[in-house]
Amino acid sequence: MSSKILFVVFSEEPCRRNHAFRYALDLHRKGHVPRIILEGAATGSLRELIDPSSDFATLFLEAQRLGLIAGACRAASQGCRSEDESRNVVRIAESRGIALLDEADGHASLEPFVREGYQVVVF
Repeated sequence: MSSKILFVVFSEEPCRRNHAFRYALDLHRKGHVPRIILEGAATGSLRELIDPSSDFATLFLEAQRLGLIAGACRAASQGCRSEDESRNVVRIAESRGIALLDEADGHASLEPFVREGYQVVVF
C-alpha cells in the first residue's frame, strides 16, 4: 500500500533540507507518492541551483524531474515582505518552472494536500 506524504521544507540548513529531499526521493523509488513544498527561509535555497553540481541542486533537479516538487510559497519567495531584496527568489522560481503557491492569502495552502490524503511532514 502506498502512502502520500507532503514534505514542507522551511529549513535552509543543508543537512535538514537535503534529507527532506532524500526521504522524498527514497519514498518515490519505493512506490509512495511524496511531494515537496519549499517554505520560509528554504525558498532561498533556490539560489543554489546556479551550481548544478551542488548536493542541493542534484537532489532538487532529480525531484523536479520526477514531478515531486509541488512548488514554493509565493510570499516566502518574495522575501516575506523583507526590505532585503536579495531574499526575493521569484525570478529564479519562474525561470526554473517552479509553481509559486499562493492559495492561502498569498501563501502556500496545505488544504489541497490534506484533502487528497497526504500526511504532512515539516522540516
